[in-house]
Order: sequence, then C-alpha cells, then structure tokens
Amino acid sequence: MDDYTDESGKFNAWNINMCDEDIEWIVRTRGMFGISFDQRILGITKHYLKNNPKRNGIQLIWENIEAIIKSAYANPNLSDEEKPLFWKCLTIGTDFEGLIDPVDYYPTVLEFGLFSNNLIFEIEQARKKSGQKHLAHLKSGEDVEKAVENFCFSNSKRFVLENYKK
Repeated sequence: MDDYTDESGKFNAWNINMCDEDIEWIVRTRGMFGISFDQRILGITKHYLKNNPKRNGIQLIWENIEAIIKSAYANPNLSDEEKPLFWKCLTIGTDFEGLIDPVDYYPTVLEFGLFSNNLIFEIEQARKKSGQKHLAHLKSGEDVEKAVENFCFSNSKRFVLENYKK
C-alpha cells in the first residue's frame, strides 16, 4: 500500500510524516523540521504522478511546507505569538544521503539556487490570495525572500549555534 494517501490524495498518509502534535511541540521547543525532497514522502504516488506530472516540483514541496504552517496556525494550543515562530523552525532536510527518489527539478544541491527562486515565486503567489492568515506577516517581496533565505540557510545555522555550543 505504498500509494496510501490522505483524503485529498496529495499527502502520504503513512506515519513517516508529521502530525499536528509534532508540529506543536517543534514550535514550543524551538525545534527544527527539515523538509525531505523525496517524492514518496512528499506525497507523490505512481498513480498520482502519471496523472499529474507537473506537480512533481516546487508545487509539491510548497504544498507540504504550507500544510505544516497551516497546522501550526490552526493549532488552538499555540498562542498568536507562537504561531509565526514556525517559520523559524523549518529548513531543508533533503535526505540526499539516503536512497531517495528526489523531486524531479531538484535532484541535487546544485539546483538549490533554482529551488530558492521557485519557492519565492510560489510563496509570493500564495501571499497575494486573500485570507492567507498563515502568510499575513509576509508584507512584501523582501519579507518572502528573507523567509526563504531563512528556510534554505539561516534557520539550520541558528539552530546549530543555539543548541550545539562548543
């Protein structure tokens, strides 16, 4: 049953993925969550890929990031001050060191520049839609660029410096 997904058909429903409680505790403890670039973990099934080949790129990764952020914002156990902190808890966790089937457009670290630009574009498009409470603090393109820079580089560096002192 490798193709088992949630009701939307977009996300892998196996317990390898995060649950809402995990997300809550990552925010509360200022932990770190790395987004895998493995197609299967992100929710691409063989059947879905056959019918939706364009989803196997930035859209797939952005949908996963956005679902995690929406979970934090919908969590009644997190205060309004805590909810935006999840943006500081996300980073790249490619899983390139293992046996994975990476998202088509970003198979290696050499594509991270492209990935960063594509992610900025996706967040900008989402931010411009009305009712995006989880994106409300991103007031400008510069805010989006900073959020992506944090996601791609700064968040993991900050986490290591804060938690693994000499």
